[in-house]
Amino acid sequence: TMWNYVATAQKPTCVDQSLVANFTSPADLNLILSKGNRLEILLFSTNSLNPLLEVTLFADIVSITNYRPLEESQDFIFVLCRGFKYCLLAYDNSTRKIITKKSGDLQETAHQAKSPKVFVDEHHQILAVHQFDKLIKILLIDPKGSVGDAFNLRIDELDILDAKFLKGTQIPTLMFLHQINETKHIKIIGFSPKEKKILFNEEILNTLHSPNFLIPISAPIGGVVLVGDDKITYMKDNVTCELDNMTLKRMSCFCQVTSDGSRYYLAGKFGMLYVLDLLHEDGVVHHLALSAIGETNIGSSISCLNNDTIFVGSCYGDSQLIKIEYLTSTDSANLIELQTFANIGPIADFTIIDTQGQIQLVTCSGGYKDGSLRVVRSGIAINEVATIELSGIKGVWALTTNKNSNNNDNNNSGNEKIYLVVSFVTETRFLLCSGEELEETTIPGFLDAKTLFCSNVSNDLLIQVTPRSVRLVNGESLNLQSEWNPPNHANISVVSCNLSQIVVSAGGRTLYYLEIVDSQLKLSGSFVSNFEVACIDISLFENNISSPIAVVGFWTDFSVQILELPSFRSKFRFLLPGDVVPRSVLMCSFEGINYLLCGLGDGNLHIFFVDEKHTLYELKKISVGTQPLTLQSFQSRNLTYVFASSDRPAVIYSSNKKLVCSNVNLKEANYVCSFSSDSF
Repeated sequence: TMWNYVATAQKPTCVDQSLVANFTSPADLNLILSKGNRLEILLFSTNSLNPLLEVTLFADIVSITNYRPLEESQDFIFVLCRGFKYCLLAYDNSTRKIITKKSGDLQETAHQAKSPKVFVDEHHQILAVHQFDKLIKILLIDPKGSVGDAFNLRIDELDILDAKFLKGTQIPTLMFLHQINETKHIKIIGFSPKEKKILFNEEILNTLHSPNFLIPISAPIGGVVLVGDDKITYMKDNVTCELDNMTLKRMSCFCQVTSDGSRYYLAGKFGMLYVLDLLHEDGVVHHLALSAIGETNIGSSISCLNNDTIFVGSCYGDSQLIKIEYLTSTDSANLIELQTFANIGPIADFTIIDTQGQIQLVTCSGGYKDGSLRVVRSGIAINEVATIELSGIKGVWALTTNKNSNNNDNNNSGNEKIYLVVSFVTETRFLLCSGEELEETTIPGFLDAKTLFCSNVSNDLLIQVTPRSVRLVNGESLNLQSEWNPPNHANISVVSCNLSQIVVSAGGRTLYYLEIVDSQLKLSGSFVSNFEVACIDISLFENNISSPIAVVGFWTDFSVQILELPSFRSKFRFLLPGDVVPRSVLMCSFEGINYLLCGLGDGNLHIFFVDEKHTLYELKKISVGTQPLTLQSFQSRNLTYVFASSDRPAVIYSSNKKLVCSNVNLKEANYVCSFSSDSF
């Protein structure tokens, strides 16, 4: 018997629904996205959306809505799922986790509706669920936010296209847009939550145009806007305003902009973005104005994060975070794309290709004007936050000064400063992180020459290694503290450093071992090898405060050796297969196990296990790219990762004590470093 194991290789990327809420904190502006069976919670900050949380449900999400309970300061999320299930989610600030306040079953002995929906009244006290034909289930919300008593409202309509609670009414009033044959109708019903029955109903037959959805208008204006393909109508009591003679717009979704309900953004099925203004005097609408403000991807959902920043969620293309820049001289506007969120659905067709040992999926993704060919492969996604165009980069590092400043504030508080050090062939530039910008500056103790290595070290010191010298700089004054120069004016070509130890190769074959003692550089050993040095590493294994060994790779010997410090006595030598030079070596610990990673000039990666006696045992060989590898470790959420820079960059990490190599969504990466600040 053959058994098949089915697993999800790609998370859902199509945005079915989006909404804005204060979910994680009263001060946080969150964007909630519904994608298949997943909820994504993002935090909106200055012109950017940052992912916070993800929730996977064991059911497909049909509809979501948010509300603020009377006795709560944060919003709750009501999730309606396929299969007649629902759940009520909230965020617990003490545990920083999403909790389920309540869940239940809405099963009824009735036929399921074509388009189930859930909507909440303006006072956040009543939820209405349309999941079955000829039936509306009413759920009452208690002051603490939980869903209490429920009862059914029987209606005669079958094909309900849209339904909303009207605003500014004395009793809860629902408006339905439904269809009978080719004719669309509007029906209004008012009901009593206490008596659990319908008090009145009124049907309006609209034969002038065919509305697609309803927009209830908040007080003091009130009323409702009916949006159709070629006509928009405002209705309130005996007042009616129409905007007709429109070319075929095909609006698909909307979001409210102003609190008084006088302005809305509308997204069209052809990818156009419009602004709808309700011109009124003393709450009486006398004119409708519709203006096209630009083209976006085809929107399935639209959410307004502030007056000029919106999120356009799409099922046919990439979702977008867009800033609207109105031009004062004219009535037009510019749309600035701040962020793009990739979407590979819907996939009409796909094929699998094998390129140099890597399996890739080529898909026919999207639809209509947003259709595209996508190349999909397993790996890790890297989101671009900021970009600086610089050519000829030979290395990049991050520095922090005044780390031990006595200040109780958060990161980057007080006098603490973060620098990005960028090395070129003949110079080094120092970029100071200032808010959201990087401004060029100088560090007095550093040389304006090519930098081979730069880092924070012990005793709040900074180190810079250039081809001519090793320099220690005071982390507070930024002045030179100590300097070491190779004998005979030899050039330093390779270097490795940890918090208190430095090993450099000068003149090609001579190794020098330096230590930081009493904030000064001390030469503790030297060694002349028989072969030219290609790479060095003295990184620390887990729980080590210093390294007793150095790992060295050689050019013409094609070997990797473990040398004892400070004597440089050879403890172990591993001859690499073939005639490929080791270009980067790195000692690291994953889940308590010590490894040595060796990146070769042909893009292959050799992984060794290192025992207590510093003996190497080769575990496996991985083909990462086709160009020389450069290895750099970094920390994320207290876990160790290794970034392998090459023509096909990858991240190496441990899962259940097994090393995994995952590609990243970058075409090429030459140098990487960890960089952390409030803005980035």
